Amino acid sequence: MKRLQHFLFASLALVLLLSCVGTANAQNLTGKFTLPFVAHWGTVTLAPGDYRFRIERPNGLIYVENGRANIGMLVAASIDQCSAAGNSMLVAQTASVKSIRELRLGSSGVVLYFPAATPSNHRVVQTAETRYLIPILPLGE
Repeated sequence: MKRLQHFLFASLALVLLLSCVGTANAQNLTGKFTLPFVAHWGTVTLAPGDYRFRIERPNGLIYVENGRANIGMLVAASIDQCSAAGNSMLVAQTASVKSIRELRLGSSGVVLYFPAATPSNHRVVQTAETRYLIPILPLGE
């Protein structure tokens, strides 16, 4: 029940924030990126390769595609405003697990946060975190 409440709150917050972005920036809610390694994004595991994403307005759902098929549907755990100019994805690695933690859409003024993945067969051990920044390009480039 608590997980459902968290999901509904995060979805509502994303809808409200995206509605403030304005219609002129609607095209900036899509992008593409190349992932050079396996990474977890929410409940989705992505293999190395090229991907596209789109954020549906007004519901705030994030759809991830690899060009051939829809890979998954996600919702951010939390959202904030972003004053950065560029678009990028922050991947954090703890132990051997890489997780997409942030989707920074500076051109839209939004940063979306995601929880770290903890596969069920891994023990949670306090280790140093390595971070990777993956550039996000607009679709069509």
